[in-house]
Parts: sequence; C-alpha cells; structure tokens
Amino acid sequence: MKFKKAKSIGEVSDREMLNFIFANQLYILRTLDFVERSLTNSDVPEYPETVKQMVNNIDSSLSNINEYLQLSDYDKGELNL
Repeated sequence: MKFKKAKSIGEVSDREMLNFIFANQLYILRTLDFVERSLTNSDVPEYPETVKQMVNNIDSSLSNINEYLQLSDYDKGELNL
C-alpha cells in the first residue's frame, strides 16, 4: 500500500512508515542546508550600511523632487492657461 493512499496510520506498515520518516528527515536536512548556504554566502550588508544606503536614496529622491518642483511649467511639459 502506498503511504499517500492510507486513511490511517494503522493501515501503514512499519517499513512504509520508516521510509516516510526517513524521506521527511532528508527533506528537512536538505532545506536547512539550502537555507544555511544561502545565508552564509549572501552579500547582505551590515545594518549600519543598509541604513546609510536607505538614507542616501531618500536624500537623492527628495533632491530630484525638489529640482522638478523648481522647474518652470514649460520645462515640466505642462501647459497652464
């Protein structure tokens, strides 16, 4: 009997149950290994660097908005009658 078709644990043989447990443990270990490798090999910057980069991006965005607002309507491409 296939484990997926079983309606209760009592219908499953010990061998099928052990195969299922082994497969689940193997899947969990592979997932943990993938997560660990992705975290250790990632180029995630440190917290102070991330904050500094966010502040710089906000400053440059605000300066771009201010420059746009200082343009004349003609430079903005708007026609005000």
